[in-house]
Amino acid sequence: MGYISHSAIIVTVGDWMGGLEEFKETFNLLRETPLKFDGTAARYMPEPTKGINGYYTFFVAPDGSKEGWDESDEMDKVREKVKIAAQKIPYADIVTLRFGGDDHNRLDAEMYENEEVDE
Repeated sequence: MGYISHSAIIVTVGDWMGGLEEFKETFNLLRETPLKFDGTAARYMPEPTKGINGYYTFFVAPDGSKEGWDESDEMDKVREKVKIAAQKIPYADIVTLRFGGDDHNRLDAEMYENEEVDE
């Protein structure tokens, strides 16, 4: 028995923003994180998509496991690493979500909008 809450992160970055290539590399490395249950984190991290005007969107989906289970804890760490890496990109739009599961009407969202970073 356990508590289910869905967590996700969405990052949108323009290809003119400094740090995009480094973030792509980090994201792809994190996709290869082995999971104790089965496979790798790539199960929850589709290839990034490139939209109009050079914007890329990166997504880490909810893992569906219960809080405190290995899969949940492992993916929480991956989502946090994605967020930290994205915060290094000037003007990146980052949204973390926690919703549904056992609290069907729950929606917690936090947005991080990075400003230009002084080198």
